[in-house]
Amino acid sequence: MYSIPFISLKMVAESHGEYKLDSVECPDDAAYFISTFLDGEDRENMVVLLLNTTGRVVGMHRVSVGTLNASAVSAREVFKSAIMSNAASIIVGHNHPSDNVIPSREDDRVAAELRAAGRLLGIPMLDFIIVGAGKSVTGSEHYYSYKEEGRAGMNGGAGV
Repeated sequence: MYSIPFISLKMVAESHGEYKLDSVECPDDAAYFISTFLDGEDRENMVVLLLNTTGRVVGMHRVSVGTLNASAVSAREVFKSAIMSNAASIIVGHNHPSDNVIPSREDDRVAAELRAAGRLLGIPMLDFIIVGAGKSVTGSEHYYSYKEEGRAGMNGGAGV
């Protein structure tokens, strides 16, 4: 006879950040959430914004904390919180502490992998955003949006 445990999954909200927005309508909105959350971080962090069908942010999850110039990530970790929170779609973002928001080859690889995983799971990744440490010359958030740049097949969907 074998004893197999019954598993119960529960999500716990660790804290509630204060933001001036509650939804994402464009890449600038997503960059706002990501850069506000990662403000002052001296190492690369990967986060996922969890969105409902109207683009409202229902949660944010820190997926990984890396080094000065790298952050390991797997599709499994990115989509775990999306599945558990019943997110309709996600936006993935990370910071470049160097303030150079131009994507690396590794950024391109990760974005393509996550886009494919989202398609398979039925949870589209609407954008992949890289935020810098500072502000742009105009004072707006300094970021790079794959969607705005027409990269990695980011198109369509609610919220962005």
